[in-house]
Amino acid sequence: MYRLDLVHDLDKETLNKLHLSKKLSDEIKSLRFSNYLRMPTVKKEMHEIFSSNGFRMKQKVHVDSNIFISGIKDEVGLCIQMGYKNNWYYDMAKLSLLKSDNHIKEALMILPSKELEKFCHTSNVATFELISERYRIFKNMYKIKPHILKLDIKQEHS
Repeated sequence: MYRLDLVHDLDKETLNKLHLSKKLSDEIKSLRFSNYLRMPTVKKEMHEIFSSNGFRMKQKVHVDSNIFISGIKDEVGLCIQMGYKNNWYYDMAKLSLLKSDNHIKEALMILPSKELEKFCHTSNVATFELISERYRIFKNMYKIKPHILKLDIKQEHS
């Protein structure tokens, strides 16, 4: 069996500020998979967990648009990015707009690990490893500094 794990180096104060509770983390860790897994399934599960932990999902970035981010809780914008690597820039633009319009103060971005990408038999995904490197290059373009967390998959040993 395999399980998901949200990997980060955030301190307790930052976790609280971002509404990343132990309950939320435990719900992610409780997800079990036997073999083949698709990224849309992972994203759906993550949406359900964040929704059950108080995030309002599928939030418009502007009243006059049909452009959305994954969710918002209080002043924290959430992007769960399990898709194509270049969509990350678009998510950052959306988060920057929300920050400029004073709808959010913090940004949380959940990205799959390279290992999860391999497990799902896919490629060209916005992995944590790839985006962490790209963010170092493009960070000055955006009006918000996201907290980027890695969604990893680990094999359980019995």
